Amino acid sequence: MNPVRVLPALLILGSAPWFLNCGKSEPVSVDPGEAVDVTASPVENLTTEYDEVAPERDDEQLSGVLPTGFPADVPVYTPSSLIEFGEGGSGRFVLLATPDPNEVVRGSYRATLESAGWTPSGGGREERFSKGDRLIKVEVRVKGSGSEIRIAY
Repeated sequence: MNPVRVLPALLILGSAPWFLNCGKSEPVSVDPGEAVDVTASPVENLTTEYDEVAPERDDEQLSGVLPTGFPADVPVYTPSSLIEFGEGGSGRFVLLATPDPNEVVRGSYRATLESAGWTPSGGGREERFSKGDRLIKVEVRVKGSGSEIRIAY
């Protein structure tokens, strides 16, 4: 190998780390507890002034979307979340969950349905309500520290 060709190659290779790091700052080794000057962040001028803000949610809401065909005159207990809906042995149903205790939900639901024109028939775990020729069944059961509501329609 010609010594004249080796020298430029060594010079280029020797400067490669500097060339590859061009524009980058060198890592600094700092002892723990030592004060260090830090340059400003390139994003320090960003602001949330024009960001969209989600509206606060009212506790008296339903989370979830009721299925198409759910009767508009059947009140839905609030606050509650839709867990499931589908078809079962007695027709269509929705399943709701609420953090409220069983006794509160059962009493409130009965009063709300009656004030909406539904007539109770029977009691117990699954209550039936009728309005005209229509019938719904409401079952409220304990689920954890809250309740689960199954409405068959």
